[in-house]
Amino acid sequence: MITKAERKEVWIDQIKTAIFAAGNAVKYNPEDNGTCNFDSVMVKKEKGFTYDEIIAMFKECGLYAYKGSGWNKGWIVIPGNCGQANARTRWAEAFKKSLERQGFETSMYYQCD
Repeated sequence: MITKAERKEVWIDQIKTAIFAAGNAVKYNPEDNGTCNFDSVMVKKEKGFTYDEIIAMFKECGLYAYKGSGWNKGWIVIPGNCGQANARTRWAEAFKKSLERQGFETSMYYQCD
């Protein structure tokens, strides 16, 4: 049986893999024209961890996340320093796709100024 500490380590490795994929999406296409936005990834609640533990794990990976409310019962993950327009959207979409390939339940939050 896997311990909670081992699950945490796996979870953090998965997040770091998604960060790497998202970073490459921007690295190989850094264009950042377009409307400034708040495009972010929504990650559904992970069973076995509290909200505060999940937020701390995102922080350990260098990301800011906060609890969703209303219809979103997970976390909204804010992209790192990757841009403010098209580059931010590419980062968030690549992050989401990588997480989904690893078994996470995610969706996108799109918002433009």
